[in-house]
Amino acid sequence: MTGRQRMSSAFSLIPNLQTPDVDRGDSVVVDLYIGGTTKLGENKLIINWDYEDLISEDPGEIILGYERETTTIKEYLEGEPEVTLATEVVNLDEFDAADELRDVGYVEDMKDIGHIDGAADLEIQRVEPASSSSVDNITHEINPSGASLTLPNWLTSDSSEFSKTSRAFDSGNPSKEDAPNGIPQITSEMRQDFPPFRLRLNIKDTATPGDYSIKFILFYNDPSLRRTFFDRQEVTFHVNSRREELEPIPTWIAVISGIVAVLSLAIQANIFTTAINILARVL
Repeated sequence: MTGRQRMSSAFSLIPNLQTPDVDRGDSVVVDLYIGGTTKLGENKLIINWDYEDLISEDPGEIILGYERETTTIKEYLEGEPEVTLATEVVNLDEFDAADELRDVGYVEDMKDIGHIDGAADLEIQRVEPASSSSVDNITHEINPSGASLTLPNWLTSDSSEFSKTSRAFDSGNPSKEDAPNGIPQITSEMRQDFPPFRLRLNIKDTATPGDYSIKFILFYNDPSLRRTFFDRQEVTFHVNSRREELEPIPTWIAVISGIVAVLSLAIQANIFTTAINILARVL
């Protein structure tokens, strides 16, 4: 094969359980990240927790930590004064038209947006972190037994707007020039105001105490290999019993009872010692 070879897709689910123990009537929270390389093709994410009498009638929600907004090249560059025109036009890969603008040789000598005929008003899709005010617009409902959703390709795009992957041995090593280039981070690996995904499950007031698991399965196609891959991860959480819900009250009761018992023994021992001393004096 001539030219640059395309790296095959590889993705892994990274669930982060925020609530390992939960009381009945409360919510289980799992933050989900997706690590990997290249863009995600056709895909399906399945989340399953199929237990009877566990999830309430209002089962919960999935919050997407990013959203995509439409803007023009001109508006974008005006809001990012530190970004050079040539660099940005080359790197933006969500153009609706004008593929030639991505060519380095075509734009490297341009001084401002006016040198690109018609480009100022070209619309681009920018990925933005969700905010507290916008998160309701990117919240997805779920059903009591699970969820299935298709992930947008832009979630696995290069996240260079948010951070840059560090090169190995960048600090304190004279041979750092020999280190390989890092694989760029993608948006679904990054946390901003919210993680890329947040699953919130509402537990019934009458749920049976015990351990439960949530399964995450990601299927995705790699067009270059004409194959389908998958990754599967699982988290386990515990629904507290009534006694566990009341803790640490029982623990404190036991501690206080122990202290009282020790003090009682000490008092009794002191009284006994005093009585012996008095008796010894009399005799």
